[in-house]
Amino acid sequence: MGYVIVGLLFLGLIVGMIGWVMMLVEAFKRNIWWGLGSFFIPLITLIFAFINWTEAWKGFMVWFAGSAVAMVAVIMASGYASSPVIYQIF
Repeated sequence: MGYVIVGLLFLGLIVGMIGWVMMLVEAFKRNIWWGLGSFFIPLITLIFAFINWTEAWKGFMVWFAGSAVAMVAVIMASGYASSPVIYQIF
């Protein structure tokens, strides 16, 4: 079960990063300052996504799906934190 949790966590993180890069590309297309702000300040990416929803909704949804998968993995892992099985993975 531990391998499933770690796999879900990495899958969620990779999908979330792909969504963030999609939003980052849209921010750079809009304006260099949006792009630089989104790259260096993560909150600006979300602000950009909500202000420019028509351009950034796909990236936001991919990011949200990846974050949800990673969160499910974290919730699943919370029940296995005291289990010796999780220590056998690492």
